[in-house]
Amino acid sequence: MNKRSYDRLSEKDRKVLDSLSGEALSLRFGKAWGSAIANARQKVAADPEQTITTLDDAAYDDMRDATRGVVDDWVASDSGGIDRQALVDELQQEVKQQQPDLH
Repeated sequence: MNKRSYDRLSEKDRKVLDSLSGEALSLRFGKAWGSAIANARQKVAADPEQTITTLDDAAYDDMRDATRGVVDDWVASDSGGIDRQALVDELQQEVKQQQPDLH
């Protein structure tokens, strides 16, 4: 929704919209996505015709190193008005916390 349309809403309607979008929407989407991934993993694991291959640490590091330039270039850009390095650091921390669930 553009800002002009949003500003035309009543305060009550803006509060309702705000409670259903932004972080709240992201959290709901994240939970739904996590559930869909878990269901897909279970389905694949239960199918004897499928083989699950997990990257070892060396392959993961190689993949991360191969794409590091993309991240570095994005962080160096200043468009968008956000602290890109802080965002990358936060996402990397989240990956480290979730890593046991990724194997």
